[in-house]
Amino acid sequence: MTLHLADFTNPLPEVPEFASQPVGLLPPLNIAVFTETPAFAACVAGLGASRQFARVRMVVHEGGLKGALAAFVDAPAPQLLLIETDAAPQDLLEGLDALSEFCDPGTRLLLVGGDNDIALYRELIRRGVSDYLPRPVSVAGVLKSLADIASHHGVAAKGSLTAFVGASGGAGSSTVALNTAWLVGQAGHGMAGLIDLDLDFGTAGVSLALDASRGIAEALRAGANLDAQLLDGLFDSYDANLRVLAATDAAGLAQNPTTESVDHLSDLARSEGQSVMLDLPMIGNPLTRHALRSADRVVLTTTPDLAGLRNSRKMLDMIAEMRPDDPHPLVVLNKVGLSKRTEIGARDFAHTLGIALTATLPFDGKGFAHSTNLGRVHVATRAGRGAASALQPLVRALAGAGHPEKAAAKPLLQRLLHRG
Repeated sequence: MTLHLADFTNPLPEVPEFASQPVGLLPPLNIAVFTETPAFAACVAGLGASRQFARVRMVVHEGGLKGALAAFVDAPAPQLLLIETDAAPQDLLEGLDALSEFCDPGTRLLLVGGDNDIALYRELIRRGVSDYLPRPVSVAGVLKSLADIASHHGVAAKGSLTAFVGASGGAGSSTVALNTAWLVGQAGHGMAGLIDLDLDFGTAGVSLALDASRGIAEALRAGANLDAQLLDGLFDSYDANLRVLAATDAAGLAQNPTTESVDHLSDLARSEGQSVMLDLPMIGNPLTRHALRSADRVVLTTTPDLAGLRNSRKMLDMIAEMRPDDPHPLVVLNKVGLSKRTEIGARDFAHTLGIALTATLPFDGKGFAHSTNLGRVHVATRAGRGAASALQPLVRALAGAGHPEKAAAKPLLQRLLHRG
């Protein structure tokens, strides 16, 4: 067979990294990787160490495209292949034709190569390659491509997952989570979900006077048997903007919840594209540490005093170790104005902390308490308009960076063709 190839001489335009759109946990996948160069092998090692690969089973081989051809002569190919190749264009296309004989129709292929050419890219996509990345590649770039492939081929797009945690007890993280969730739903991203993972002392159900007789305890008890229909029945709908999975009596759980059950719960909750907020207990809780690694974004709520500053610094360092390649958490400075004599100003607080504050929320103890007594979300009331306005920068930040699957809708070629 003679292949008539296009003129592979036109370089691909440089495509910027999409670092502002964090990639969440990849779904459970089986990936076979075939490397050719030490540089790409190091990149693959970085993939395996990333938090996004927590549920991925990856087997790494050397040999590139030839190694893949040899491996699958007598063994079935997994659902996703990541292959680095230095083959010339004609040899590459002939090798892919041979490889296709050993792959199921549902097998997806991400190629990494040395040719930076748009005509080659078009030919590869025409032949069914899911994506092609010219070297050099980064961990973030490969993660982004894998997430795109997963979301477009048999894995339903999920809504964003945001973890809310306090720098200390009493910082007001639960209040910020509840009110932000309602505002995200009101902003037009569909009904938002709030999951109260503080199994012992969660307050979301109490704050809204919900009859949470079943709630999260039953969801976690169901484990892998939990399905979307059961979960929908366990959520309490507050209004068209918000539904809540409230904390109930954790004593009813026969054992501590597993991280797998929490992952399954959060995946189901956002399976139809809905944004989900996790209201977490303090960082000493194992489920909190797991959720902080798993979430798309993290919101840290703190207070404008020395204890808040010290604890925030510690928390940021701990979260950075868990999420080394991700943006900083979004920081909300809460209870501003509560104690003006000992308070650290927002500008000085941010300067000392070393990162910008996303939102500053003035103290309004009476207003929030009154809304709680009425079973209302404070920002949904007339008295809560000031708090709603103060939290808008946080809502916008979550809306802009919290829906990676939607932002990644166009494949590489379309992104290139739409550049000016």
